[in-house]
Amino acid sequence: MFRMKKDKENNFNTLSVICRIAGTVVLSVAILFALPVTLPKLFGFRIYNVVTPSMVPALNPGSLVYVKETEASEIGEGDIIAFESDGEVVVHRAVENDTAFREITTKGDANETIDIYPVPYNKVIGKVVFNIPKAGTFFMYLSTAKGRITAACFVLSGAILSFIGLPGKEDGEEEDDEK
Repeated sequence: MFRMKKDKENNFNTLSVICRIAGTVVLSVAILFALPVTLPKLFGFRIYNVVTPSMVPALNPGSLVYVKETEASEIGEGDIIAFESDGEVVVHRAVENDTAFREITTKGDANETIDIYPVPYNKVIGKVVFNIPKAGTFFMYLSTAKGRITAACFVLSGAILSFIGLPGKEDGEEEDDEK
């Protein structure tokens, strides 16, 4: 009888440890996936998803680009920049920076001609510093209702597993409040 009780306790302890480890892994993965879109913002980066092929091969659709605010006068020929155009954010390469007229001529790498309208300095957001290919597609999904529900379920499952794995009262233990 004593042996059977000990086996149950060992099985419970093993299951408890497995649940705790699984919960910790799930929550750690959730944190790691959140870092690329949260941590850079603390350092002043703006993050955008590339949605068109205008910058192929430098930037493919689905890439996340990290833009650092830069004075428009400091933009050089060949820099990839982000700017506002008709309420949208566009990411193209600077072809010429005309400091006299305070505007930048841009072109998408995959486009045959320069953009029709130069970008006024006040519409420049900044310079693309780095990118993560394909990550934009994943984060675009997470911005949908279905993606948010998926992410919430993932985090909740990690929390539940961690909670299940918490050590509880052993059989026969009395609470201090009952004394």
